[in-house]
Amino acid sequence: MNITCPNRRCRCDFTGDESLVGRLVECTDCRSAFYFPHRGEDATEDLDEFVIFDLETTGTSHRSHEIIQIAALRLKAGRLVERDHFFSCVRAADSIGTFITSLTGITDADVRNAPTIRQALPEFSKFVGDAVLIAHNGKSFDRWFLKSACILNGIESREVECIDSMDLSRQLYGTTRGISHSLDAVMSRIGLESGSFPRHDARGDVHILGRAVEIMWDRLSLDSACSSVKRSDTLLPSLD
Repeated sequence: MNITCPNRRCRCDFTGDESLVGRLVECTDCRSAFYFPHRGEDATEDLDEFVIFDLETTGTSHRSHEIIQIAALRLKAGRLVERDHFFSCVRAADSIGTFITSLTGITDADVRNAPTIRQALPEFSKFVGDAVLIAHNGKSFDRWFLKSACILNGIESREVECIDSMDLSRQLYGTTRGISHSLDAVMSRIGLESGSFPRHDARGDVHILGRAVEIMWDRLSLDSACSSVKRSDTLLPSLD
């Protein structure tokens, strides 16, 4: 696999095999440390393209609960791309429970005429394109819902890289016991407030997260490819 050092002041080209994927490596020229990407430089020209996303679901189990909202913003080299966003409600097969409605404000009536997951997820995949996904607690939650939605609905899928923005918070604020890295805790530390949509509505949460990621990106002095932050994988519908 051919890759290029993400340090724009270096851009050294070198090769590595699949055993290095996901491992922290060091550029032989500039000594920059970065995680070896799942895709090589020959796979895409846009290694600084990201999509920040948030899901609302009918519960916490990706095996038995469903996605009911998808919201996303595009990020390029650590900067939000103005007005480049995605949103869809998703019609659930089962009724939305009273607890979820009380938490999110989403009712059965809100999703009754929405696209099904088999319709909404391919549209989200088109919006994502070749970008890397970013979600808060994505490693434990969001990426599993995307994977399960593809598998359980028999959707032909592709592998996509995903960054958990909680890892940015851990790098910035440390991992000492008792330090929370929830979105609420990050909002409090950075001084962010909810916008026009309430918390636990995907549209509100994704805008909060987008701003939080911009700020943490700057404070960590991350390179344009966010290469020092570990990635996991998820699935999205294949592109036509």
